[in-house]
Amino acid sequence: MIFLSALPLAFGTWWSFYLFSATAPLTTAWLYTLRLYTFLLLGCCLLLPYQLTEILFSLHLQLKLSATFVYGFLAAVNLLSNLQKQLARINYAAKMKGVSYHVFSPRLYLKLIVFALDQADALSQAMHSQGFEEGRPRTLVYTEKKPRFQWAISFFLIFCYTFLAFL
Repeated sequence: MIFLSALPLAFGTWWSFYLFSATAPLTTAWLYTLRLYTFLLLGCCLLLPYQLTEILFSLHLQLKLSATFVYGFLAAVNLLSNLQKQLARINYAAKMKGVSYHVFSPRLYLKLIVFALDQADALSQAMHSQGFEEGRPRTLVYTEKKPRFQWAISFFLIFCYTFLAFL
């Protein structure tokens, strides 16, 4: 599914290099298209076995990503799942009343906005009650563990990419 969703990008890459490459357009087009899929496969091998929280905490530890950004991003993701559940509840309640909300219905968006504002206020109060202050150091209970097969696959893919680049 991931490779199929990247097909328009791969075709666009192939087409642009085929049309505008100065030397060996066919070879260059295939090389950069394979490069796109190689990086996509490498990213999948490294990131797909992990949950979003593990990826964000790893970025926080390794790349010194700010804790405010990490926790804010996690709050936004959780808010989206709550919004999806609330949307289903709103549609169910509307059908019980015999009302049908469409995609462009302002009443639907008003109800979702009110719910999101209520959730944002509740999240803000919860963060302040737990002692969160911006810029203050946070304790983090997270250890990284990467299986050896992932490292082996990653190095194999990098080796294959390097080999194909010099053909």
